[in-house]
Amino acid sequence: QLREEMNGKDNTLQRFKFEIKELREEKNQLNPNIKNVKSISSTSSLNNITCPPNSKLREAYMKLQEKCLAHQNQNVVLCSEIQKIQNELNSKLNSKEEYIKRLKQELRNITISFQNLRQQHLLDNGADEEFIQELTNVKKELFYSLGVGIKLDFAMKGISCNIDIHTLYDEGQHIDYKKWNEWITERMSSQADY
Repeated sequence: QLREEMNGKDNTLQRFKFEIKELREEKNQLNPNIKNVKSISSTSSLNNITCPPNSKLREAYMKLQEKCLAHQNQNVVLCSEIQKIQNELNSKLNSKEEYIKRLKQELRNITISFQNLRQQHLLDNGADEEFIQELTNVKKELFYSLGVGIKLDFAMKGISCNIDIHTLYDEGQHIDYKKWNEWITERMSSQADY
């Protein structure tokens, strides 16, 4: 039951990470548009243009001036809307990051509870405490060996991955050791510099 709960929280965490990544990409796409609109609206001033003396030209000039002013006003409105959207995105991003932090903490707490329960179960069923400690050490060595091997494989492929294996071990203790290879590879791939 704890394992199902941990897997559910891990899936939720991954989904939120994906949503945050999408929000950041959308924000990065909007930033250049905001700068372009601001630069256009600040550089296009009609005050420096003089009106032609011909009446038809003057009439055309006045229409163009009105249209230009309307476009400038529309640009100002669009800038404010874009800024509002950007603020909303930042707010959503911050709230989701906070939620992810809470989920990570819950996952750590559940992992610790699970490990304690498992250890107590083994002790209750007659397992030797020295045996449990040896088993824990072997699993830790396996994890570190897998992590170093995957990092070396990335390096051989010319992929830079600067991730701390000890931190990964702390995060991945709730995962079944049979899935460590896949999980470590996925985690390192997500932070690798291709």
